[in-house]
Amino acid sequence: LEKQQTRKLDLVIKVLKQKPELNVQLMQLTDTIAEQEDLALYEAKKRFYIERVKSPPSDTLSEEDEEEIADIHNKDSLFNRYLNEKLEISSSQLVSTEDKAIRLIGWKKLNNEQQQLMQRRNQQVLDYLTADKSVSPERIKVVINHDPLKSVGVPQPRYLITYWEEE
Repeated sequence: LEKQQTRKLDLVIKVLKQKPELNVQLMQLTDTIAEQEDLALYEAKKRFYIERVKSPPSDTLSEEDEEEIADIHNKDSLFNRYLNEKLEISSSQLVSTEDKAIRLIGWKKLNNEQQQLMQRRNQQVLDYLTADKSVSPERIKVVINHDPLKSVGVPQPRYLITYWEEE
Protein backbone atom coordinates (compact mmCIF):
# COMPACT_ATOMS: atom_id res chain seq x y z
CA LEU A 1 0.00 0.00 0.00
CA GLU A 2 1.17 3.51 -0.76
CA LYS A 3 1.41 6.25 1.85
CA GLN A 4 -1.67 8.10 0.55
CA GLN A 5 -3.68 4.88 0.75
CA THR A 6 -2.60 4.11 4.32
CA ARG A 7 -3.49 7.67 5.37
CA LYS A 8 -7.04 7.14 4.14
CA LEU A 9 -7.23 3.79 5.91
CA ASP A 10 -5.95 5.47 9.06
CA LEU A 11 -9.01 7.75 8.88
CA VAL A 12 -11.20 4.64 8.86
CA ILE A 13 -9.34 3.38 11.93
CA LYS A 14 -9.84 6.73 13.65
CA VAL A 15 -13.60 6.53 13.10
CA LEU A 16 -13.71 2.95 14.38
CA LYS A 17 -11.76 3.93 17.51
CA GLN A 18 -13.99 6.93 18.20
CA LYS A 19 -17.16 4.93 17.60
CA PRO A 20 -16.62 1.37 18.88
CA GLU A 21 -20.23 0.47 18.04
CA LEU A 22 -19.55 0.90 14.29
CA ASN A 23 -18.36 -1.62 11.73
CA VAL A 24 -17.03 -0.90 8.27
CA GLN A 25 -17.34 -2.33 4.79
CA LEU A 26 -14.80 -1.41 2.13
CA MET A 27 -16.10 -2.23 -1.35
CA GLN A 28 -13.50 -2.28 -4.10
CA LEU A 29 -14.66 -0.36 -7.17
CA THR A 30 -12.73 -1.23 -10.31
CA ASP A 31 -13.55 -0.52 -13.94
CA THR A 32 -12.84 -4.10 -14.97
CA ILE A 33 -12.90 -3.41 -18.70
CA ALA A 34 -10.37 -0.59 -18.46
CA GLU A 35 -8.19 -2.62 -16.08
CA GLN A 36 -8.23 -5.64 -18.41
CA GLU A 37 -7.21 -3.38 -21.30
CA ASP A 38 -4.35 -1.99 -19.21
CA LEU A 39 -3.22 -5.48 -18.20
CA ALA A 40 -3.40 -6.68 -21.81
CA LEU A 41 -1.42 -3.70 -23.11
CA TYR A 42 1.27 -4.16 -20.47
CA GLU A 43 1.62 -7.89 -21.20
CA ALA A 44 1.65 -7.34 -24.99
CA LYS A 45 4.25 -4.57 -24.68
CA LYS A 46 6.34 -6.78 -22.41
CA ARG A 47 6.26 -9.60 -24.99
CA PHE A 48 7.12 -7.15 -27.77
CA TYR A 49 9.99 -5.71 -25.73
CA ILE A 50 11.41 -9.13 -24.82
CA GLU A 51 11.11 -10.51 -28.36
CA ARG A 52 12.01 -7.48 -30.47
CA VAL A 53 13.79 -4.82 -28.40
CA LYS A 54 15.71 -6.36 -25.50
CA SER A 55 19.21 -7.40 -26.40
CA PRO A 56 19.96 -10.16 -25.68
CA PRO A 57 16.38 -11.46 -25.26
CA SER A 58 15.71 -12.52 -21.70
CA ASP A 59 12.67 -13.20 -19.51
CA THR A 60 14.32 -11.32 -16.64
CA LEU A 61 13.43 -7.62 -16.61
CA SER A 62 15.30 -4.86 -14.84
CA GLU A 63 13.77 -1.65 -13.53
CA GLU A 64 15.18 0.06 -16.63
CA ASP A 65 13.44 -2.53 -18.84
CA GLU A 66 10.14 -1.88 -17.02
CA GLU A 67 10.53 1.85 -17.67
CA GLU A 68 11.19 1.23 -21.36
CA ILE A 69 8.09 -1.00 -21.57
CA ALA A 70 6.02 1.76 -19.94
CA ASP A 71 7.36 4.21 -22.54
CA ILE A 72 6.09 2.16 -25.50
CA HIS A 73 3.18 4.15 -26.93
CA ASN A 74 0.00 2.32 -27.89
CA LYS A 75 0.23 3.79 -31.39
CA ASP A 76 3.92 2.88 -31.85
CA SER A 77 4.14 1.56 -35.42
CA LEU A 78 6.62 -1.22 -34.58
CA PHE A 79 4.51 -2.38 -31.64
CA ASN A 80 1.37 -2.40 -33.81
CA ARG A 81 3.18 -4.25 -36.60
CA TYR A 82 4.25 -6.84 -34.00
CA LEU A 83 0.63 -7.28 -32.85
CA ASN A 84 -0.60 -7.55 -36.45
CA GLU A 85 2.00 -10.21 -37.22
CA LYS A 86 1.24 -12.22 -34.08
CA LEU A 87 -2.50 -12.11 -34.73
CA GLU A 88 -2.24 -12.37 -38.52
CA ILE A 89 -4.17 -9.13 -38.98
CA SER A 90 -3.68 -6.96 -42.04
CA SER A 91 -2.89 -3.32 -41.34
CA SER A 92 -6.04 -2.33 -43.25
CA GLN A 93 -8.29 -4.00 -40.65
CA LEU A 94 -9.65 -1.54 -38.12
CA VAL A 95 -8.85 -3.16 -34.78
CA SER A 96 -7.83 -1.07 -31.78
CA THR A 97 -4.48 -1.67 -30.14
CA GLU A 98 -6.31 -2.60 -26.91
CA ASP A 99 -8.39 -5.24 -28.71
CA LYS A 100 -5.27 -6.65 -30.37
CA ALA A 101 -3.51 -6.88 -27.02
CA ILE A 102 -6.54 -8.59 -25.46
CA ARG A 103 -6.63 -11.12 -28.32
CA LEU A 104 -2.90 -11.77 -27.96
CA ILE A 105 -3.01 -12.36 -24.21
CA GLY A 106 -6.45 -13.99 -24.08
CA TRP A 107 -9.59 -13.11 -22.09
CA LYS A 108 -9.30 -16.08 -19.75
CA LYS A 109 -5.75 -15.25 -18.70
CA LEU A 110 -6.60 -11.56 -18.30
CA ASN A 111 -9.69 -12.32 -16.26
CA ASN A 112 -7.70 -14.64 -13.97
CA GLU A 113 -4.95 -12.03 -13.53
CA GLN A 114 -7.48 -9.34 -12.78
CA GLN A 115 -9.33 -11.46 -10.21
CA GLN A 116 -6.02 -12.24 -8.47
CA LEU A 117 -5.08 -8.57 -8.51
CA MET A 118 -8.40 -7.56 -6.96
CA GLN A 119 -8.09 -10.25 -4.29
CA ARG A 120 -4.52 -9.13 -3.49
CA ARG A 121 -5.71 -5.53 -3.11
CA ASN A 122 -8.45 -6.60 -0.72
CA GLN A 123 -6.05 -8.77 1.27
CA GLN A 124 -3.55 -5.90 1.59
CA VAL A 125 -6.30 -3.63 2.92
CA LEU A 126 -7.53 -6.27 5.36
CA ASP A 127 -3.99 -7.10 6.53
CA TYR A 128 -3.20 -3.43 7.08
CA LEU A 129 -6.31 -2.88 9.18
CA THR A 130 -6.16 -6.12 11.17
CA ALA A 131 -2.52 -7.23 11.38
CA ASP A 132 -0.76 -3.86 11.20
CA LYS A 133 -3.31 -1.72 13.06
CA SER A 134 -5.00 -4.37 15.26
CA VAL A 135 -8.59 -3.66 14.28
CA SER A 136 -10.82 -6.62 15.10
CA PRO A 137 -11.57 -8.59 11.89
CA GLU A 138 -15.21 -8.96 13.03
CA ARG A 139 -15.66 -5.21 12.49
CA ILE A 140 -14.41 -5.21 8.89
CA LYS A 141 -15.72 -6.50 5.57
CA VAL A 142 -13.58 -6.05 2.46
CA VAL A 143 -15.50 -7.02 -0.66
CA ILE A 144 -15.40 -6.74 -4.44
CA ASN A 145 -18.18 -4.82 -6.15
CA HIS A 146 -20.35 -7.01 -8.37
CA ASP A 147 -22.47 -4.15 -9.76
CA PRO A 148 -20.63 -2.94 -12.89
CA LEU A 149 -22.67 0.28 -12.97
CA LYS A 150 -20.93 1.46 -9.78
CA SER A 151 -17.49 0.99 -11.32
CA VAL A 152 -17.74 2.14 -14.95
CA GLY A 153 -15.41 5.04 -15.57
CA VAL A 154 -13.64 4.80 -12.22
CA PRO A 155 -10.18 6.08 -13.22
CA GLN A 156 -8.36 3.70 -10.90
CA PRO A 157 -9.38 1.13 -8.33
CA ARG A 158 -10.80 2.66 -5.16
CA TYR A 159 -12.96 1.70 -2.21
CA LEU A 160 -16.46 2.76 -1.25
CA ILE A 161 -16.49 2.95 2.55
CA THR A 162 -19.72 2.27 4.42
CA TYR A 163 -20.13 2.27 8.18
CA TRP A 164 -22.92 0.43 9.96
CA GLU A 165 -24.02 -0.44 13.43
CA GLU A 166 -25.19 -3.90 14.50
CA GLU A 167 -28.79 -3.95 15.68
